[in-house]
Amino acid sequence: MQIIKNGEKYVIYGDAVSTFTKLPAKKNNYEIGYERPPFGIGFFLKESDKFKPVSGKVYGNFEEKTSQILEAYKKSKKSIGVLLSGDKGLGKTLFAKLLAQKAQEAGMPVILANKGYKGIGAFLSNIKQDSMILFDEFEKNFSSTSVDNSDLEMEKQSSMLSVFDGVAEQKHLYVITVNNLFDLSEYFLNRPGRFMYSIRLEYPSTEEIKEYLQDNLSKKAKDQIGTIVKFSFRVPLNYDTLDAIVFQLNSGFKFKNIINDLNIMNIGRRSYSIKLVFKNGYSYTEPYVSTNLFEKNVEVNAGQFNLKFKSHDLSADNETMVVSGDKAELGELGDTLSKSIKHGFDVDGLDHVEIKAKQSSNFKFEDLD
Repeated sequence: MQIIKNGEKYVIYGDAVSTFTKLPAKKNNYEIGYERPPFGIGFFLKESDKFKPVSGKVYGNFEEKTSQILEAYKKSKKSIGVLLSGDKGLGKTLFAKLLAQKAQEAGMPVILANKGYKGIGAFLSNIKQDSMILFDEFEKNFSSTSVDNSDLEMEKQSSMLSVFDGVAEQKHLYVITVNNLFDLSEYFLNRPGRFMYSIRLEYPSTEEIKEYLQDNLSKKAKDQIGTIVKFSFRVPLNYDTLDAIVFQLNSGFKFKNIINDLNIMNIGRRSYSIKLVFKNGYSYTEPYVSTNLFEKNVEVNAGQFNLKFKSHDLSADNETMVVSGDKAELGELGDTLSKSIKHGFDVDGLDHVEIKAKQSSNFKFEDLD
């Protein structure tokens, strides 16, 4: 028999009950649960294996960044927050797993707070030891307004601000992942006191795509790497997409035969940054232009110009697609571009056109203006 006193109450448990003064740091994580009183016990922690350690090669500079965060946490006298954002499939969960693994190696338990239970902030404040606390897909589980889920009111994002401020006596490493920054409270952004780090996960670069394909494609399929890389200039590829492509090619299929059937992307109209470069050095850029680069005859209708060229005239150069000026037809100029052209050169002076695929990881705060 085990007897635990809580305030004025004595609770009797069986002999299987163990008591600890600190949570043990284990390879398995702890997940926050909740049972609504009076019949439930309220908040509790349960062991979970949902967040398994990282195995195999890690691509990108995750190792360097996670080490930097842990080193900063060790030196800090207050809590540190880490905001991980980016499209799905770019490695937010992988980054968090690697950080959790290093935290456990440093003796810190990892606690998953994946549901926004009302009062969860006060519960976390009662954990009086160094811990990494992860909120996965925070914007989905903590609403900007109170919502009701199975008769349980969920916590607001604004109610968590005091938790992340880092003023509590016990410091924690708070990590939140977000798919869409626009669904996050404005009070989370540009607040290094709450979140010292805001790490935006980007689409893999050309070199990272090549490295991934070289490591994972079978010997017979590696002759298709060049085709996949050229495709990535038109449509950004994430690691989930690359994994699906690798699986198909290693099964004996050809890239050109499977890409239209995979549930990984829309290869029709997308947004691109299009830059006109003239022979005298003048350039003009339209940052967001929607067009379909997979059509044989490509037509671009931008704010200040119309442009026509053939898809096969596109060449790839350092993650930018280029069309030579003599193979592009430029017409119907807007007032701004027309005035610029009149100062020293004409439309025939077009040297080349640079086109770069846009994706949500290109998001910058000035884009909100």
